[in-house]
Amino acid sequence: MHKVFLSLMLVLSLSTVVSALVSQDQVVSIGAANGVLIGGPDFSLGTSTNLVQVSALQQTSSANDRTHLFQYEDGTLYQTAYAAGSGGVFGANQVGNALGAQAQQQDGSGSADQDQFLGAALSQGLNVSGPGAQGTVGAIDGYVGHQVQVAVSRTGMSLNISTLEIREAGSIRVGF
Repeated sequence: MHKVFLSLMLVLSLSTVVSALVSQDQVVSIGAANGVLIGGPDFSLGTSTNLVQVSALQQTSSANDRTHLFQYEDGTLYQTAYAAGSGGVFGANQVGNALGAQAQQQDGSGSADQDQFLGAALSQGLNVSGPGAQGTVGAIDGYVGHQVQVAVSRTGMSLNISTLEIREAGSIRVGF
């Protein structure tokens, strides 16, 4: 009877070592352009606004080794341009791009990898031309993004959070 008990314990010990690889990747990209252009001898007014939002959620689990992975990211790109004046040409243009990427992996033995990247680029151009131009032109743009990753297993927990916020503003006023 003692021999049977030992061999049964060995079989149970080997069966609990089996673990699964759980992995997920996520990429979110935003790109937008905005602008306003007015001109002529009479007073003119122009505005333009652009708002782009994106979000992504991933969740995966392995019942075999009780591993749970969760990742979420969101981003908002906003652009506003305005021009008001007379006697010339007034213009504003804006370009914005943002990229977010996340990857996470848990192998069930307690080893986990989590990676995050979050970046954005904004540009704007303002222009006033004409010898008798009187007025103003301006632009405001920005990006706000967030990333969250959580990995939970029977051996522990890991949490990563990234946040990015950038803003840009410019204006030209002439003839006053």
